[in-house]
Amino acid sequence: MWEELEIRTIRLLTHKIQAKYAYDLSEYAQTSLKNGILNFAHSKKLTHADALMEQVITNRSYFMELLQHLVVPETEFFRDPAFWRAFKSKVVPRLQAFHKLKIWLPFASDGKELWTLLIALKESGLLGKCEIWVNSISEHRLSEAKAGIYHVAAAELFRGNYQRYEGTASLEAYLQEQSPRLQFNTDLLGNVAFVHNAFPVSDGLKPFHFILCRNAMLYFNHSLQERVQNVMSDALEKKGLLAIGIREQLIGRSIHSDMQPFYPDEGLYQKTTDFKG
Repeated sequence: MWEELEIRTIRLLTHKIQAKYAYDLSEYAQTSLKNGILNFAHSKKLTHADALMEQVITNRSYFMELLQHLVVPETEFFRDPAFWRAFKSKVVPRLQAFHKLKIWLPFASDGKELWTLLIALKESGLLGKCEIWVNSISEHRLSEAKAGIYHVAAAELFRGNYQRYEGTASLEAYLQEQSPRLQFNTDLLGNVAFVHNAFPVSDGLKPFHFILCRNAMLYFNHSLQERVQNVMSDALEKKGLLAIGIREQLIGRSIHSDMQPFYPDEGLYQKTTDFKG
């Protein structure tokens, strides 16, 4: 039964997924994987792991559905408004010093973080000089983010968070509400590139001035967290800024030699060493 799902079963499933589809989930946190598998199994009304295993390995579309439950989960628009106020008051002035800006979102969720960033950049006058790269292991998540279509149920929370962020426009400037969905103005995506399953990014895209990676590393084990942080640190321009979740922390080389707190109350850090290319 699912209540008895064991680590060895999870490891067997991730091994089979890597062998079949070349997706390496072996360094995702076991608790995160287990919760994702259970949520998916319950949604499919499956009662045994063997049935799930067979379907996932023999049916790619079934696997892609499962993957949506295993990658970084859905977020919300302007999640943690205090962070976005800090972005406006502390990050934006630093970014204004650059003639051109490169920004990276290494682990796209459902796109709400991206659309929030686009609105914040638009209102700060920076969007026109930005190049933004968005990565995800999930093709579905990238398509969802690019489409900018969400259920109208998200509107009330969106408006509340936007007000707490102290935005300067009305939300109608950025989206149309056509029940049962919200449709964002895709003109905001003019300088956004979506990249499937490509971490780290090509060296030709570096260095970045700002990397937004909040609440993704909670789903990785310690080894993967450290490796991801080193990659992000290496990809930053000197004095570039990194945003992580307030429940996350820098570990290993990135905290000891490359990064220093910039506004740690909201998970913001600054690169102190030169970009080595």
